[in-house]
Amino acid sequence: MNIYETVVEKYRQRMVEVAGKHGYTAEETVKVSQHLDKLLNMSTHPVRQGMSRAHDDIKYSTNKKS
Repeated sequence: MNIYETVVEKYRQRMVEVAGKHGYTAEETVKVSQHLDKLLNMSTHPVRQGMSRAHDDIKYSTNKKS
């Protein structure tokens, strides 16, 4: 298991623990879940995120006034 998988697993376990204690709709559970979602999205869309950032950089740099 690599470091990324270890972090994801720890957040998953934390989410289950918090949900068991406070419920699935509790604010803390939702926050842990959202963070887990971000981690998972980083692994499934790394190229698209990078391309989007590059596109934004180009778009904004070409709109600058000289």
